[in-house]
Amino acid sequence: MEVTLHSYAPGSFGLVVHEQCPRPGTSSGHLKRQPVFISYIEKNSPAERSGVLQVGDRILTINSWSTMSGSAEEANQILRQSTNPLTLTVEFDVIGKFF
Repeated sequence: MEVTLHSYAPGSFGLVVHEQCPRPGTSSGHLKRQPVFISYIEKNSPAERSGVLQVGDRILTINSWSTMSGSAEEANQILRQSTNPLTLTVEFDVIGKFF
C-alpha cells in the first residue's frame, strides 16, 4: 500500500526504521539485505496521524527509493532529509513473518 505523509518541517515525519536482525547461527557475510521495518512512531506525528502506519510495518520504498538497495541508516537519512510529500510503499504488520 502507498502512504503519503505531509509535515510542517522537512524531515519531521515522526518515524524511525531498523533492519531485521540476522537470525542466530547465520553468517552476516552471507546474508542479503535485510528488510526495513518501522521501529518507532512519534506521538502526534504525521506518521501517527496517517492512521495506518504501525510499528512492525515493512517499508518497501521511500519516495521511490527501494529500501532493499541500502541500509536502515540510509533509509533514516532519507527520511530526515525528505520534504513534502513523503511517499512510502508499505507492507503492513509483517514483522511476525520473520520472527
